[in-house]
Amino acid sequence: MQEVLGIECEMAFKAASFFSGGMACTGNLCGALSGGVMALGMVYGRANPRIGGVHDGSGPALRLVKWFEKEYGTSNCCELTGVPDMLNKELRSKLLVGEVHERCFRRSGEVAAKVVDIVSKQGSRQVSLDEAIAELKAEGLL
Repeated sequence: MQEVLGIECEMAFKAASFFSGGMACTGNLCGALSGGVMALGMVYGRANPRIGGVHDGSGPALRLVKWFEKEYGTSNCCELTGVPDMLNKELRSKLLVGEVHERCFRRSGEVAAKVVDIVSKQGSRQVSLDEAIAELKAEGLL
């Protein structure tokens, strides 16, 4: 995804290292979704780190999150994987092998493809949160 979007960055790859297992194996927000939102931020995010608050150009991230929730039914890692306690070493080991691992790997690829799709359709145009809300409502995603 980084290569396709022209945002190759070793630091971004390192920053996403602990997204697996729903953020440091807490089972919360899916790491694939988190990584997708981070990639969109690298394309459309703030250029000035001193600007605080909600970034009005967060429309692409909202689009990705709502697509993800519709596609998979939840953004919660424990629910997506069926592993109820990521902090339990025996249960967590299921993430590293077999069907659960394959689903996560496949989901990561699907999220990356959706990010590329969003960027290719939107181009460099900033889409405000309000604009994205209106579009998503019209598409039945909100």
